[in-house]
Amino acid sequence: MGMFQEGRKAMAVTVERWHKRLGHTSQEKLAKMVETQFSKLVKRIRCDNGGEFTSNLMLNFYTKQGILLETTCPHTPQQNRVFERKHRHLLDTARALRFEEKLPKRFWGECVLTAAYIINRLPSKTIGDKTPYEILHNQKPEYDHMKVFGCLTYFWSIETKGDKFEVRGRLGIFLGYPQGTKGYKIFDIEDKKMVVSRDVKFHENTFTFPAQNQPGNDDDIFVPSEAQYFEGPDYEQIPTTNDTTNNGPESGIESDQVDDEGPSSVNEESSNGLESGPNEGRTERPRRDRALPKRLNDFVVDLSPSVDHAHTAPTQAASTVHPSTNYISYDNFSHTHKLFLAAIITTDEPKSFKQAMQDPKWVEAMQREIQALEKNNTWTIESLPEGKQAIDSKWVYKIKYKPNGEVERYKARLVAKGFTQIEDEEVYMKIPQGFSKDNENRVCRLRKTLYGLKQASRNWYQKFTNALLGLSFSSSRADHSLFLYKDEDTFISILIYVDDVIIVGNNFAKIQEIKNCLHDRFSIKDLGQLKYFLGIEVARTSRGLVLSQRKYTLDILEDSGMEGCRPSIFPIEQNLKLGMDKEDPKVDAGVYRRLIGRLLYLQATRPDIAFSVNTLSQFVSNPRQSHMNVVTRILRYLKATPGQGILLSKEEGTNLVAYSDSDWLGCSLTRRSRTGELIWLRWLLQELGVSQTSPTTLFCDNQAARHIANNPVFHERTKHVEMDCYFVRERVESREICAMPIDSKLQLADLLTKDLGASQLRFLLGKLGVVDLHTPA
Repeated sequence: MGMFQEGRKAMAVTVERWHKRLGHTSQEKLAKMVETQFSKLVKRIRCDNGGEFTSNLMLNFYTKQGILLETTCPHTPQQNRVFERKHRHLLDTARALRFEEKLPKRFWGECVLTAAYIINRLPSKTIGDKTPYEILHNQKPEYDHMKVFGCLTYFWSIETKGDKFEVRGRLGIFLGYPQGTKGYKIFDIEDKKMVVSRDVKFHENTFTFPAQNQPGNDDDIFVPSEAQYFEGPDYEQIPTTNDTTNNGPESGIESDQVDDEGPSSVNEESSNGLESGPNEGRTERPRRDRALPKRLNDFVVDLSPSVDHAHTAPTQAASTVHPSTNYISYDNFSHTHKLFLAAIITTDEPKSFKQAMQDPKWVEAMQREIQALEKNNTWTIESLPEGKQAIDSKWVYKIKYKPNGEVERYKARLVAKGFTQIEDEEVYMKIPQGFSKDNENRVCRLRKTLYGLKQASRNWYQKFTNALLGLSFSSSRADHSLFLYKDEDTFISILIYVDDVIIVGNNFAKIQEIKNCLHDRFSIKDLGQLKYFLGIEVARTSRGLVLSQRKYTLDILEDSGMEGCRPSIFPIEQNLKLGMDKEDPKVDAGVYRRLIGRLLYLQATRPDIAFSVNTLSQFVSNPRQSHMNVVTRILRYLKATPGQGILLSKEEGTNLVAYSDSDWLGCSLTRRSRTGELIWLRWLLQELGVSQTSPTTLFCDNQAARHIANNPVFHERTKHVEMDCYFVRERVESREICAMPIDSKLQLADLLTKDLGASQLRFLLGKLGVVDLHTPA
């Protein structure tokens, strides 16, 4: 290791050998390299009194080159402080790399070389927030080719011996960047040797050494099975022996259309001005790869209907103590539905514009969006008037699926950041990200509504509503997003959420006619039979419809890093007292709110977490560690039941039955009551043509509450609930509600108001109709 210095600016220069592991420092080669590459002469060398620096051979070299040798006093490293400090920095980074990836000590040399490579590309305040690489080469370094050190890789094998069916990919460990070669340094696990390859597929969240491997040795290398990597949409594979386990969450599904990944990116400009970032100095790759979901490293399912699943159990990672395969199965689904479930979980949507630019499909989708907006005359390009402010925009990416689960199209939507919008008739927006640089000093004056604007949802709702009203639909009074069509024996209902629409009816010809009419007015896609809507999966069984949010649950676990967590059998501990203890440390409020928001939406099909999530939602303004611990408990509970959902039985009839848990000041923290609503469901059902001729049975396990509801008599002790009592009594007298007793153990409302134990929780969920079609046999 040597140091190239220019004033106070220094860069670590790695020679091909270092100490006993890489060889002694070759100062002769270093001096020659500095002279040739940087037109600088080495005039002075300062070092300690090590023999490798003061040998006769080196002294003759110094004399011939006219180099002055300066040595420090014994045991006085501070006299060579610049080098000694950088030496410590280098070793601290190298140790961190080794310990983080649990690498055996034999790879310490690669850790040091990679540490130097990384340090040279990190900005430093001592050199004006520039990188040593930039100071030395007068250009900024590239980062796109950099990967997670020590991760698992598959690299291209050229040793196929002419056999077309020989394995092309070999397992390896990524150990750095070779100098002078556009490729990656890979340790071949099978042959125990170092190779350099440019054709490498990285799995940056998978590491080959167990956590307990601190000393490290080659025998500790863990080789994951192919079942951890899922490769495609809808191809079947014949099950083989245990050492060739099928790939992915739907075993036996693989595709030859997923390309290998390398350090490359999209660098071509689109016809609509979409541009990628700089691409200089990047390792070229002939093909590229879509990023795979991390959760697919953890579970697998067999799709072949003729295969006995008991004999095709997937091989899981040894480091995964609680793999998802133990808690989710697809045996209960038809072959076509398995294909659909596989498709919606194996395609990831980019989270940012930079990620989208790495895939030509998303680049094309953004081009189509820009073309559609321009064709619709959504904006005109103008200069920003004085005194006006332009709002920003962002890209939102969504994959649309066909009824069989295949990708129908990649949808990129330009959304205005309406939360920065101020009240004005004229709205200006900055040029969309990726648009032509020729318009950098111009803005878009919006002539029509764009997604994200404060008035967008209202304008769209009015436009779509007018279209439906023109087709003889009427708006529901109970739910304004529901529209109804009634004509003699024909009944059709349409439910809308922004531009996602569900159509249900008993006359297929009329439904098709309505779809054709809507198609004439709007650009719509017919996705066929309902299987997936707003994150809710719909499965049809002989008993009825099952609504679940399996993919949404798995996404939450993946994003929160809880895929491999130890599962729990209940979401919240009983009699747990949550408060605002000032000594309880605070946690990141943004992370907490995001988790609570996602769990609140999950309640739509998971009533078992309703009480715990609603309790935790009281603390979103100032969350503490104790609150986050309960969130973690809920995620562990979801890990045990990711596919659980609600059964809408077709055999239970249409009469409403309700359960009420009497509560007054039941919250120990706020001393507020927990309540719910019932009456509006009767209105909704009546509009749907399901008449409620008899009173709705309301089961209550509190005898006093029933007497107060049934007897219109003033009670001195009910002043605090007198207004609520009048409302309930009116509904009882009008025969809309009939209060009936029920045993406390059968009170289903306890799911929403109490922290239940595991056994009672499972019992009430079974009574409520909550099922799990994904439960392993």
